[in-house]
Amino acid sequence: MHTPKVLGIIPARKQSREVPGKNSKLLNNKPLVSYTIETALQSQLLDTILVSTDSSEILEISRSYDKVETPFTRPAHLATDLIPSIAVVQHALDYYEATGQIFDFICLLQPTVPFRSDRIIDRSIEEIVKCSADSLITVAPIPAKYNPLWAYRLDEHTIRPLVPESAGVFRRQDLPPFFCRNGSVYITSAYLIKEGLITGGKMAVLMDEHENHVNIDSLADWKVAEQIALTFNENA
Repeated sequence: MHTPKVLGIIPARKQSREVPGKNSKLLNNKPLVSYTIETALQSQLLDTILVSTDSSEILEISRSYDKVETPFTRPAHLATDLIPSIAVVQHALDYYEATGQIFDFICLLQPTVPFRSDRIIDRSIEEIVKCSADSLITVAPIPAKYNPLWAYRLDEHTIRPLVPESAGVFRRQDLPPFFCRNGSVYITSAYLIKEGLITGGKMAVLMDEHENHVNIDSLADWKVAEQIALTFNENA
């Protein structure tokens, strides 16, 4: 029986609009990208771990870890904030295939989600292989106060329900559960990547709300991450 090979890709650009240089910025005395690298190295199911970056500083950080590959510097045209993740993944996959290395799945691990566990990486890989799916994302419950049935549009001075059929749903106990992607893990089959897609008929792995932690997109997120980082290494 063929054992699927999984390429873990950590995309870490030099520039960042909201938090300048965030991927190499120190979070509790450790570069942000290091959190994801160290967790990926603890995974039992990632065959290869690649850091794709245009930054010499991030390359130096990555090369301080054994078993982390940095065989190229990402081209500048693939390192702007307008470039979608699929282009970065395709570039990495093309590099490996040109060297004769074939992967069945690509596991994208964004460094902006520093507090995922190696357990959620391996559980996600196990699930996509078991179910023969072509893509998978991790999701987390949406807190009741943000439930779409309690959301409204503001039309001048009039509020209208985001979901029209939500009228009359006032009790938290009556709310159906909703979920959002939390950015911890994205897994896609190599053949789907070649078709230009990063998600297809995707499946999901549900993470507990306490596992979600933070996805750093803003300075406010960074402040939250600073507090979590104080205890993360103790609890990991």
